[in-house]
Amino acid sequence: MISLIKREWKGYLGSPLIFLIIIFLLYSYAERQETNETYEIYLLRVLTYYHLLIFCMIPVFLLSIYRNLSDDLSYVLIRFTKFASYFYTKWLGIFMFSAFFVALQVITVCLVGIGLPIGNYFSESLPAADTLFQTFKNSFSTPLATLIYSSVYMVAGLSFVGITITTLYHFFDRRFVVILIMFVYLVMIVGLKIEAIGNLPFITMNRYIILHHNIIMPNGVLWSITGMISLTFIQSIIIQKAWHWKETGK
Repeated sequence: MISLIKREWKGYLGSPLIFLIIIFLLYSYAERQETNETYEIYLLRVLTYYHLLIFCMIPVFLLSIYRNLSDDLSYVLIRFTKFASYFYTKWLGIFMFSAFFVALQVITVCLVGIGLPIGNYFSESLPAADTLFQTFKNSFSTPLATLIYSSVYMVAGLSFVGITITTLYHFFDRRFVVILIMFVYLVMIVGLKIEAIGNLPFITMNRYIILHHNIIMPNGVLWSITGMISLTFIQSIIIQKAWHWKETGK
């Protein structure tokens, strides 16, 4: 189990993570120079910035998962008594990487923001145009609470996306998985531009990853969590009941 997780982690670590850190450092530094807000508000504002999440964080995560897709090797499988045990170990590796991936972003922004005044509260005079932070203020008690809930949700969502891609790769070849990832990402972008599509439950990937894309609509969080649990359960049943490992020559 430990050896498999180590093998998985070697595939996750690499240039995409370096790129992620560089982008987060640059944006965090730029915001740091201009902000008049407290440390906690600064963290929340950077870590929930729309373009940073959609056009940097999510693509880097997808690339990291894709780079690590590999066929199920015989010498690895014989160490496990059941195929399900082997695959659940891969899931655990994805969850651990997702937690590390999110923590890396948070730590980077925390370090850049050192020196800003401390103040774990939402301002009573938030501009009416700042609809996102108005939503945060109405939904959570403090900026840090918002950040914690958002980070935990992101870890769960990224884990779900990662294990789903890994499951699909076991059934289909790499080309199919690439096309599907690109299609799902495109649907996500369209859903962000066309509200009617973005409001549909279970459809757009950002709803599974970004908490505040759910809290702005009725029962959005409930729908997305239900979708993640249901689809993960279905994958688990397939792994336990319907899979028999064989070399597919991918």
